[in-house]
Amino acid sequence: MITDLGSAGRPCSPSAPCGPGTTCHPSLHVCIAEVGLDTSRKPRAPADAGPPEDAGLPVPGADARLDVSRVAADLTVPDELVAAPDAAPAPVDAAPPTPDAAPPPPLDKDGDKVPDNADNCPATSNASQADLDKDGAGDACDDDIDGDTLPNTVDPFPASADVVYYYKTADMLLQDGSYSGNWTASGTSLCQNSYHDGYGIGLKSTFIPDSDYLVETQFTILATEPGATDTPGPGIDVRVTSGGSSGYDCTLDTEYNNLVIGEYSSWYPIASSTPQTVPTSGPYRMRMVAKGSYLSCEIVGVQTKAQVNDPSKPYGTVGVFTYLTKTCFDYLLVIKAP
Repeated sequence: MITDLGSAGRPCSPSAPCGPGTTCHPSLHVCIAEVGLDTSRKPRAPADAGPPEDAGLPVPGADARLDVSRVAADLTVPDELVAAPDAAPAPVDAAPPTPDAAPPPPLDKDGDKVPDNADNCPATSNASQADLDKDGAGDACDDDIDGDTLPNTVDPFPASADVVYYYKTADMLLQDGSYSGNWTASGTSLCQNSYHDGYGIGLKSTFIPDSDYLVETQFTILATEPGATDTPGPGIDVRVTSGGSSGYDCTLDTEYNNLVIGEYSSWYPIASSTPQTVPTSGPYRMRMVAKGSYLSCEIVGVQTKAQVNDPSKPYGTVGVFTYLTKTCFDYLLVIKAP
């Protein structure tokens, strides 16, 4: 016989047990009556304890049974009191989880072990990342390693920045110089297509602020006048005074295949290299230095040189010329003498 259902229907948990005559339902977590149990033998609440928290719930008759489903439907059970369902066990033969794939290595097209995004020459192998002029382009792929505006292919000293006075393709001499003879531009080259006893073109002196300099040009000899003697060939003029009355020149003598330095006005030879030491075909890269009284002339890449000391002509401009030959020049550069 049920004599006290004061806590029936109240939410319960291990930390909030039910009152006398009720028990905590194991899955609904609400207090339900202990059916058939005579609770009158158990201690009752003190008379002054006041109404129970759930006094509003109806108390069924002495022999009645509590409709648990109806009580449970009227209750909202806190989420923290609802036991989570047991997780389904993993299959015994389930494969272990696959670890995340490693990220792909950074691109390195040239294979120098420097990633492309940090490589100063991503298409040219250069593990050292050397960059002489600090312009962000590595030396291995930099057209001007020393940053002096002269391409490496024509720079007399490609690993040391030069003081550049002039560097242009030879066709620009038509506007930057004064000349005699019939000079014509062929693309970026400057050509003399007539045999003559001396045609020259000189750079305006305003381009040359110093009398000590290195001059370089590249030329191709198209033809030498048949039967020509007396040092026929093209070359470089240095220290040419206004009007071309004085100066020095260096000639590639096509008769003896050597280099000859002479005085410009009378063309009197003052120095020469060993005969038959210059190749018989070009193109030729000629270089002449005037520094103080010292003069030298050479073909770059050929072990031959003419040189002399002559203090008689200390200053003047530069130029190129032909003598009894048809010749095309590719460029002219002038830098401060080393």
